[in-house]
Amino acid sequence: MKIYLTGPLFTLAERMFNEELANALQQDSPSLEVELPQRYASQIAEGPDFSRKMFNYSIAAIDDLMLSLPYSMERIRIRGPVLR
Repeated sequence: MKIYLTGPLFTLAERMFNEELANALQQDSPSLEVELPQRYASQIAEGPDFSRKMFNYSIAAIDDLMLSLPYSMERIRIRGPVLR
């Protein structure tokens, strides 16, 4: 199963949380493929046509499930296994 994971990117803490959640999902369920757009965005941030490239990547990457995290990360508490 492929998960397209999005979340707020305004602070370093939010970006780190997104990375940690993606890694936890993949560790807990190795059969999952987690697409984290911020990883791709950092690769093309300096290049031309960023918006077009990001849009095309996102459309192609959304497959089985899209998981969007809310802006306020303080409300999220993860206990135990993330996904079984």
